[in-house]
Amino acid sequence: MKIVELFAGVGGFRLGFGEHHEYVYVNDMNADANLIYKKQFAHDCDNRKIETVPANEIPDHDLLCGGFPCATFSIAGSRVGLSNTHDKGLLFYEIIRIISTKKPKYVLLENVEGLLTHENGRTFGVVLYELGRLGYSIQWQKFDSVYFGTPQHRERVFILGIRGEGFNALPIIPKSKTYFDGMVIQLRRGKVRTFAKGTFPCLTASMGTGGNNVPFLVGDNQLRKLTHEECELLQGLPIGHTEGLASASRYERIGRSLNPRIAQAIMKKIEEHERIKRNC
Repeated sequence: MKIVELFAGVGGFRLGFGEHHEYVYVNDMNADANLIYKKQFAHDCDNRKIETVPANEIPDHDLLCGGFPCATFSIAGSRVGLSNTHDKGLLFYEIIRIISTKKPKYVLLENVEGLLTHENGRTFGVVLYELGRLGYSIQWQKFDSVYFGTPQHRERVFILGIRGEGFNALPIIPKSKTYFDGMVIQLRRGKVRTFAKGTFPCLTASMGTGGNNVPFLVGDNQLRKLTHEECELLQGLPIGHTEGLASASRYERIGRSLNPRIAQAIMKKIEEHERIKRNC
């Protein structure tokens, strides 16, 4: 399958999809993310702003994926949504611009759960409408990483568009959780929140710089920050995947990544359908 990966970060989608696909175009304008992507996949990222990239420069592909910027929908972010006054809010329309020209069979997008409730659901309605008017049948589901083998409570919305025929391509949420064996506290806007044993809160992009929502481990009457490697494991990344960056940037890149195990489960369903079609 030929794949385009936008807002690629450190390659969460690619880690989940696997190397048996052909990645014909990858874009991310963050220099540190590009450094890790090239190091791990021997693949250069186009670091131009996606709004400056003509659609006809992007190769034909079967699937376009991207975790478009979430700060405009996140509770921890600005919540301005698809505002024409906020550049990040407009980047969703760059995806629409590209797929309206290239018409890939599959579009797989990821974002924070706040996308569902922003403007009482109107923003999410716009996302579904824009995909639907281009001929995509839409499926969406909120997935929590704790059900995919990593003990982090991280809820993200995955939206899958399929051109033409529709089929049930999103995985069933597993019934069993993965638990964290330890006690965690989290600094939240001047307050301290304690988490029961077995629950680990969502990692954030501010892990390396302090600020709100940063978790700390509790043990032997001491608090300590998580190591980079512990954060990678919680995010479903291979240990050492982000090695080579400055400490704060490494924490940030991990905190912004998506869980590859969820991407893997979705791709498995898509591949199963494609195999059935070929054998019919």
